Amino acid sequence: MTEAHWYFNLALVILPLLLIFKLFKHKQQKYKNLPPSPPSLPIIGHLHLLKEPVHETLDSLSQKYGPVLGLRFGVRKVLIVSSSSAVEECFTKNDIIFANRPRLILEKHLNYDCTTMGAANYGHLWRTLRRITALEVFSTARLAETSNLRREEAVLLVKQFVKSCGGEGSSTVDLKASFGELAINMVSMMIMGKRYYGEDVADPKIAVHFQGLMREFLQLLKISNIGDYLPIFRWMDFGGLEKSMIALMKRMDKFLQDTVDEQRQKLRDNTATNGSREPQRLTMIDTLLALQETEPEFYTDQIVKGLIMQVNALTTYKGKQPQPPTWPLVTFVIQLSYLAKQVALDVAQIMLIAGTESSFTTMEWAMSLLLNHPDTMKKIRSQIDSQVGHDRVLEEEDLPKLTHLQNAINETLRLFPAVPLLIPHYSSEDCTVGGYDVPGGTMLLVNAWTVHRDPSQWAEPEKFKPERFEGESGEGFKMVPFGAGRRRCPGVALAHKMVGLALGSLIQAFEWEKVGVEDVDMSAAVGFSLSKLKPLQAICKPRANMIRHFL
Repeated sequence: MTEAHWYFNLALVILPLLLIFKLFKHKQQKYKNLPPSPPSLPIIGHLHLLKEPVHETLDSLSQKYGPVLGLRFGVRKVLIVSSSSAVEECFTKNDIIFANRPRLILEKHLNYDCTTMGAANYGHLWRTLRRITALEVFSTARLAETSNLRREEAVLLVKQFVKSCGGEGSSTVDLKASFGELAINMVSMMIMGKRYYGEDVADPKIAVHFQGLMREFLQLLKISNIGDYLPIFRWMDFGGLEKSMIALMKRMDKFLQDTVDEQRQKLRDNTATNGSREPQRLTMIDTLLALQETEPEFYTDQIVKGLIMQVNALTTYKGKQPQPPTWPLVTFVIQLSYLAKQVALDVAQIMLIAGTESSFTTMEWAMSLLLNHPDTMKKIRSQIDSQVGHDRVLEEEDLPKLTHLQNAINETLRLFPAVPLLIPHYSSEDCTVGGYDVPGGTMLLVNAWTVHRDPSQWAEPEKFKPERFEGESGEGFKMVPFGAGRRRCPGVALAHKMVGLALGSLIQAFEWEKVGVEDVDMSAAVGFSLSKLKPLQAICKPRANMIRHFL
């Protein structure tokens, strides 16, 4: 391609963008009191400011411009809120206005055209899906029915560690990988009654297929499409991103449909054998398929598959990002895409965050903090011994009595929220936040990382002090690791049960030490979720008064 042709192609792209920018600026002039904003660049707005880690970059901007900050990512208007009072205003007075989600290309192709609970806009469909999940998936009764499945997975993990210790010896174990597999298996057992990770999988071939689908799914979620912010680029489909999404979703849908059909056939076989179609209702699919017969208009196969996908879109695969092409214009666009990737927070992960990634990320951070603060771990173990004893293993029903453990989990969520920039919201009409005009069609990002470390709300906010939660529930707008308002994550109770059961079981069964004399490195990796940079390893030794339960 000649240099003249290259400049001609560049002009074809830039001139329409300049026109869009001009129209955008004209529209903005009708708002008299917009939130403070740093200087922007033509066309790309503030995308060039998004340095890694993005939540810390936005924290720095908020320190300079205030807790209500206006930005522009390409043609998208963005509101960043970084104080508990601003968060409260967004999700009380303006809760319905901000109850929508931004429509991104990811949601069209990977979320059944935005018809899943995470991606759907506020309305009848979303309320129906929310009702289903609240009553039939995450209700107290349903979680109680599946508590034995989660306990079995926790016991299997303890047995695995005891085996690695050779009985009464000690062993260095990889806690990051173990927590990941534990959380994934807990959720998949709840959904389908199947284990897809570890040694004891029902069908190794299907497990490998499932793991491959999940790796590819999450890898695509980590790649933003610059067309979400500069629409002129969407038709170019750099790197075949949309094509890859469409192809993956076809395979994902087939896997989910096969899973639903298999479970449906089991129910029919049960009817033929026992004369009763009543399922044991130990899995989510059993429950939903039973309800499908009574309310088929609500519990369609698509709704069932969407719920499975959102609960079970699980893995921590950190795939390599595709390398930018060498053509200058394409390189420019892909680089902008990298800058924007932290903003394209995939709303399909709303239940993944409750059920898996937030759970095992929190497990790893919590254990890291406890290894660095052995006195706190000792207090937790002493309370477990007094409340549970040594004659049985810890169960979920014990967790409310283990206040030291609950305080440590809350403090971990405060310091290291699994998603430092919460799942984005989208305003349906004009409103005001903090006295500033917020136009309709604005994407809202809550910087939970900043809110949780606000010195006006938390004494010594950088320190690990679980005792600060004595007598407090961890609720309120100064503590929002799972969001707030109508679209708060519905799986909060499940996440707390999974984290509490995992940590409590390991602390009850083992004595723990750091690997080496240095404190555990608490550096965070760059990415959508706030995970540890260095995978956690620790030394465990079975406790003599508990080992008999796991041999």
